[in-house]
Amino acid sequence: LADSKGNVWVASFGKGLFKIRQNLFGRWVFTSYFDKRKPILNDHSIFSVYEDSQQRIWVGTESQGINLYLEEEDSFHSYTKDHTDKVGLKSNSINVVFEDKAGRFFFGSNNQGFFLYDPYAINFNHKDQLFGFRLKFSTVSSFLEEGDNMWIGTDGGGSSIWDRKNKQYSFLNHDPKNPKSLGSNEVLCIMKDSKGIIWTGNWNGGLNRYDPKTKSFKTYKNNAFPNSLGSNNVFNIKEDKNGDLWLACWGYGVSRFNRATGDFFNIGYQKYNDALMAHYMTYDIEIDD
Repeated sequence: LADSKGNVWVASFGKGLFKIRQNLFGRWVFTSYFDKRKPILNDHSIFSVYEDSQQRIWVGTESQGINLYLEEEDSFHSYTKDHTDKVGLKSNSINVVFEDKAGRFFFGSNNQGFFLYDPYAINFNHKDQLFGFRLKFSTVSSFLEEGDNMWIGTDGGGSSIWDRKNKQYSFLNHDPKNPKSLGSNEVLCIMKDSKGIIWTGNWNGGLNRYDPKTKSFKTYKNNAFPNSLGSNNVFNIKEDKNGDLWLACWGYGVSRFNRATGDFFNIGYQKYNDALMAHYMTYDIEIDD
């Protein structure tokens, strides 16, 4: 995550969290929040890092809930599962953090749906079922707010669209008999580009473009052609100033999608080639200036 203050936050699995910033002399300063002797962060396996509208940093962890960064103290306040608390977290494994336009927070968990946190009410409202509609899979991996609709991506149950105004749910799933359905039910990320088009990145389902008129998808996958997607496992999608999409791909590296031509340019890992990617497993991507 590149935050609004110029810091770069790097999450790891097992080695905690790192902050990279430039000091007044233009030198890069690295801060590690990994210390087994005096833990600053309550978990060293990080699933998500998110900056909210008030420039606060939230950290979702594998097994110790949510951490909120306290900048003045350079420390973290944790929110963890409490079996005795009816308004507390019901899961300590948090995949994704998201804030809507009303200032409410959505925390997607492993196997417990999602939690809606209202900072004014100071409680966590557990959501695996709303208005009689149950999520088709309880591991939530991504959110996207589009007007009154909240898209909820799940890792196994496709995408759910929550119409908050009319209190209704609709579902978008993979159908192996329908080539215009979602590429797979494992939705890893959802984004809306500058033209208003919604895209999803899926595990073994490639890149998917949504058509709201027909409620169908156009799926881009890796195939025998050299200009196809580098990997069918797309963890994140970002748009650059030219309108190209950059994809973080597990199993290859990074792919750039040129929508004008429909071609992909792939930057992958090659052993003994330092000019390319250092590793083939890419989880996230950021666009600089």
